Amino acid sequence: GIGKSTLLFQLLAHLTTGTPLFGLYQVSHPLRCLYIQLEGDKQETQHRLRNLETEIGFNWENFEYAFLPTQHLDTEEGLAAFCNVLHPLQIHVQVIFIDPFYGLFTGSGNNDEVVKPLLSNLRRLKEECPAALVTGHHIRKSLFNQQTGKWLEEGAEDSLGSRLIPAWYDTVFHLGGSGEHRTLRCFKGRKGGYVERV
Repeated sequence: GIGKSTLLFQLLAHLTTGTPLFGLYQVSHPLRCLYIQLEGDKQETQHRLRNLETEIGFNWENFEYAFLPTQHLDTEEGLAAFCNVLHPLQIHVQVIFIDPFYGLFTGSGNNDEVVKPLLSNLRRLKEECPAALVTGHHIRKSLFNQQTGKWLEEGAEDSLGSRLIPAWYDTVFHLGGSGEHRTLRCFKGRKGGYVERV
């Protein structure tokens, strides 16, 4: 893909060590982070994190990990499973990463009736463990405007799925580009607007 998980891992590394993100954005102090993996290979994830440790540093003492490939947060059972992971950690965890977002629900992410219980349970999860929440998600395919010759960008609204999803987030980061170069754009969620491009 474009590198969503890689970006999340890099953010994890900087937050656990307290080092500036991309050498530009200060992290005031090391933070304790929980990474919840919903799909993929655990060994590959550990390998990628070890590589990051070698390249930019990683503080394993500030890192917790959970592999929940069959749990969906749009059900009461899924919420209970997530809470069981968080209960022993909730005093210590300051940032929770969930990767990928689409692994949190069953059914179509375009369906508001599927997304509503998920977002409700995410709110309940945040009440249970008042930490920052970071997820990795896909964006819609951009539309090309023939008149202007430019790609249409909707900012936070570019998020794939129901329009309820970007409305739930405070901030949305878009990672784009191809080849060796990537562009990271930041948008305020909840109808905020454009923030910054790196």
